[in-house]
Amino acid sequence: MGEWVEIKRTWHDTALTNCTLCGRLVPRMVWTVEFDGQRLPFCNEECEGLYRTYWLPKYGTAKQGGEIASLGRTPVRPYDATNRQRCGGGIMEFADRAGFYWGNLTWEELRQTATQNRVVIQPIGAMEQHGPHLPLNTDDFIVTRLCDAAGRRAPNELLVLPVVPYAFNAHHMDFPGVIAIRWDHVINYLIDVVTSVASHGFKRFIFISGHGCNPPYLAVVANEVNTRTGALCASVLWTVLADNVHEIRESVEPGGMAHACELETAVVLHLDPARVRTDKIVDEMGFQQGEYLQMDLTRGTGVHLGEHWWSSFSPTGVAGEATKGTAEKGRLMFERAADNLVRLARELRDRPDPAQSRVDLH
Repeated sequence: MGEWVEIKRTWHDTALTNCTLCGRLVPRMVWTVEFDGQRLPFCNEECEGLYRTYWLPKYGTAKQGGEIASLGRTPVRPYDATNRQRCGGGIMEFADRAGFYWGNLTWEELRQTATQNRVVIQPIGAMEQHGPHLPLNTDDFIVTRLCDAAGRRAPNELLVLPVVPYAFNAHHMDFPGVIAIRWDHVINYLIDVVTSVASHGFKRFIFISGHGCNPPYLAVVANEVNTRTGALCASVLWTVLADNVHEIRESVEPGGMAHACELETAVVLHLDPARVRTDKIVDEMGFQQGEYLQMDLTRGTGVHLGEHWWSSFSPTGVAGEATKGTAEKGRLMFERAADNLVRLARELRDRPDPAQSRVDLH
């Protein structure tokens, strides 16, 4: 068991940091706690108390535990997306002053973070149908919550940009509510965003998509950013990071986890069950799965079938077995994905700079 050695107010004159519990940007005068020889900063005494009496005992590293009487309820882990009363009331930068959100910093603070070797994450989703049971902004919702969870795990290592809420998805336009952006606009917009970020001194970037059709465009953007700026940019579909999915899924393979399916339904049930119209959950397996031509978020053959009109095979807007999604499955997959997003960021951060070994062979 760990032991708390010292609690004191102290000046924090070095690099900007974030509260260990809630992620808010820590001012110069902070509560600092020594725990097993490690200095942990907090933005105030309440955050320190919550961390000491609940977070640590829940995860097996402290002796004390229980409900905080002054709050009248049991506190939550900082990145528990289902309960945000304690951490700013929300998880987007406008509702939460967490210092790992790019937009929450002043220009002077941003200049300082550029010296800290942080990895900048750009989430992108889509606005499209997700069956009769999930909202149009499901892709945006999941990817922003995932970036928030990663930011709370490593607040001094990451910077999260505002989500890009729209994408190329013209093949969904038969369903009301879809907002489709031309593919070349998506690519050029993202190139402009990240080259701007690179000009401020940042050298490592991750594009993370909540929408299954974004990865080919994100790969193009990453290549362009790398060659134009000398930075290193990686791109990923968030489901790749949930590498425990095959231990959890019960839906048919391939096809059971394609869209508004077991996977996405489960994750939303975990994050915010009130968003799911549970009385309208349906399965839809109308897409013809072949030996090479398949559709599934968690597996593939390496062959890409160009997108075509979704209404031709799914009158509900679902592709998969949504009825098999549960909140517990969602929790397991989401937590694994958040952990792996941090691991990916650290691997990218520590990767050697190709410019140091580049040779012009002309």
